[in-house]
Amino acid sequence: MPIVFFQQFEKSGASPASQEESLKNLSVILQKYPALHSKYDGKIAQTLINKNQIDKAAPFVNATLQRTSKDSFANYSQFSKITMLIGANQNQQALELSTALKNQLLTEKQNELSKGGDDFLFAINLLRIAFLEQAIGSEANEVKAWQDWALYSKTNSSIQPNFDAKAFASAAQLFSDGEVSLADYIDSRLKTLSK
Repeated sequence: MPIVFFQQFEKSGASPASQEESLKNLSVILQKYPALHSKYDGKIAQTLINKNQIDKAAPFVNATLQRTSKDSFANYSQFSKITMLIGANQNQQALELSTALKNQLLTEKQNELSKGGDDFLFAINLLRIAFLEQAIGSEANEVKAWQDWALYSKTNSSIQPNFDAKAFASAAQLFSDGEVSLADYIDSRLKTLSK
């Protein structure tokens, strides 16, 4: 039964009133059956974020983060918290926390404490830092962020720690649009910033 309410809530063609009613029904079920939170909180949060309803998404995000922060997903929980700050237009705080996350991931990598997917998280976070620097208008720091991306994304880089180039390629692919690659975008930004 919860799946029906979730599908009605998620449906893009449904009226806002119908979606709101489905969310209320789903919330009632989740209160009765707390074990379902792990299955639906993240999905509900993502749907609300996609609809730019950050305030409504926050309780579902926080519940998910509270559950996952107890596991070995602390870095991913931090990344998600930063996403919520960006959604709330708190870019300066998001930038500070993204920079701290970058340093945390570097430390873990240097101490060989990183987990399987942390190279990809590091790559995505570097991109986030560059985009946040752009958003707040810090041109010199944006250039530095793009330089960091170039440095760490190189295959067989002499820079230590050495990150998996495939993780960077996967991250770059997410930001490619048609025939415009992330590399093209970065080149364009660096040309603009050098003027």
